[in-house]
Amino acid sequence: MLTRSVACPTLLMFNIKYAARNIHSLSKAPCICQQARIRTTLLRACQQYQQLRVKPLELIRVYSTQSDHHRQKVVIDTSEPKIVLDKEDKLKTEGRLRSKPLWEHVEPYVHLSRLNKPIGIFLLYWPCSWSILLGALEAAPPAPAVAAHLATFLAGAALMRSAGCVINDLWDRDIDAQVERTKSRPLVTGAVSPRAAVALLGVQLSSALALLLTMNWFTVALCASSMVLVVSYPLAKRVIRYPQAAGSLVPAGEARDPVPAGVAGRGVLVGRAGGGAALCGHVPAPCLYMYLGNVAFTTMFDTVYAFQDKSDDARIGINSTALTFGAGGKTALAALGAGAAAAWGAGGAAAGLDWPYYVALAGVGGHLAHQIYTLNPDDAADCDRKFRSNSWVGLLLFLGVLGGGWRQYRDRAYPAETPGEGSA
Repeated sequence: MLTRSVACPTLLMFNIKYAARNIHSLSKAPCICQQARIRTTLLRACQQYQQLRVKPLELIRVYSTQSDHHRQKVVIDTSEPKIVLDKEDKLKTEGRLRSKPLWEHVEPYVHLSRLNKPIGIFLLYWPCSWSILLGALEAAPPAPAVAAHLATFLAGAALMRSAGCVINDLWDRDIDAQVERTKSRPLVTGAVSPRAAVALLGVQLSSALALLLTMNWFTVALCASSMVLVVSYPLAKRVIRYPQAAGSLVPAGEARDPVPAGVAGRGVLVGRAGGGAALCGHVPAPCLYMYLGNVAFTTMFDTVYAFQDKSDDARIGINSTALTFGAGGKTALAALGAGAAAAWGAGGAAAGLDWPYYVALAGVGGHLAHQIYTLNPDDAADCDRKFRSNSWVGLLLFLGVLGGGWRQYRDRAYPAETPGEGSA
């Protein structure tokens, strides 16, 4: 006889069937008697909720009134909100909880796609942007074309990072249920069904494909080939001891999402070396150096994040570089950071970038050194802060490539505007 209903942020249960069935008789019987019955029923439901240790609403009064359409209805005043029972046996709430807000329908999908944690989007996008700028130095397209590519890649980074998170959660929902930090994820709690997640993934991949098809065919082939690594990456931690390193090999970019057991959400549109390919039709040599630097950098910051879950990794039996490196973790991170900086330096030299790039690279080196030196691998909160700070690395290098390559790009793309050209 008990009917469940969501009437406020804490789930409330009211025995309303009896009351609703008898509302139609209120116009024929003394209203006060019917109200007394309803009050008794509701008080009994509140007592049941007290036994369940759920805070019930405070029952203030019960009264009957006429609706706009002259239908009898009972209004139950509680502390929050106001509950209305009409003679059609429907439960309604007046005020801010009259209907379920749109956000409550959308929120599980936002969390599934990690749109509430945009750090992964930027970790994916910045390498794409470096590659675009370096490709622009060789292809010398008009500035609006470069800006259009940057905007397209930003949209693609958001789509594919989100798609990577959905893929990851579909693979690992059983693992997520065993990790304290991730057991409330939508696929684990049932807020989103696997079928709905697959449908969302289809929309994301279709949208990303539409963006990708605006690029040249070399870029399309490059990105399509990398999808095998993207989809299979969540399985790497079950097979090899360096899953973060394997994930960093995705040639068109990646995004590290805070997920359990060293599992990263991977996304691809046209990043890293692919950004230059979108402008040049091939992969420029500087982009290859930047790609190698990103392999080291991605492995480094993925390991920093994996330190948070090393105890869960060990308990569940999942591989991660945080466990593989063991006590030598900070030494390995230092080597990876140094390798990334060296490769990025070689990329700048190959592209002929000016001094602003090397100033930015020095700032990046200082940031990485400070991050590794002050890192406490046993402090999850510190690891999370250090991980998130790596978005500044991408921004610094973007500004460095922009400043260091501006003169070269201007001379090639707009030679007629070069100072002194007109007088010649």
